[in-house]
Amino acid sequence: MGRVDAAFADWRIGVCSERAQLWVDRNFALDYTLKSLEKVLDGEARRQVRAARVVIKDAAFDVLTGMLRLIGEHTDTSQEPRMVHRLEGMPDERFQHLRDRMDAVVPQVAAALPPRAAERLSYEHTRWAATTSWELTNAADPCGT
Repeated sequence: MGRVDAAFADWRIGVCSERAQLWVDRNFALDYTLKSLEKVLDGEARRQVRAARVVIKDAAFDVLTGMLRLIGEHTDTSQEPRMVHRLEGMPDERFQHLRDRMDAVVPQVAAALPPRAAERLSYEHTRWAATTSWELTNAADPCGT
C-alpha cells in the first residue's frame, strides 16, 4: 500500500488517479474484511459475502466509468479546474449510493455468518459507514518527512 509521487504524462489521468486512490482507501477495510471472510467460509455464508463484495466492486466500476467519461469530455489543460470540480462531487454521490446498498446488504450477510464473523463484519461496516471524509491511508513519504 505504498505510494510513489508520480508525474503523469496526461494531466487527466493524474487527477483521476488521485481521486481513485481516495476511493480505494475509503473502502479498503470493509472490502478486505469481506475478502478475509470469503476465504474461510463456504456454502451460503460464502455466497452472501461474495455478493456483498460484488456490490463494492460494482460501485468502484461506476466510479471508474464516470472518470473515463470525464476524461473524454476534457481534452486540454484549460479545462482542468472544471474537471477537478466535477470529480470532487462524483465520489460522494457514488459513495452515498454504495452506503445505501451496503446498509441493506450487510445485515443479510451477517445473518448468514457464524456469530464471531458477524460481529467482525458489523464492526467494520459501522466504522466504514461513519467515515465522512476522503483521506489517503498512506502518504507518499512513509517517514512523514
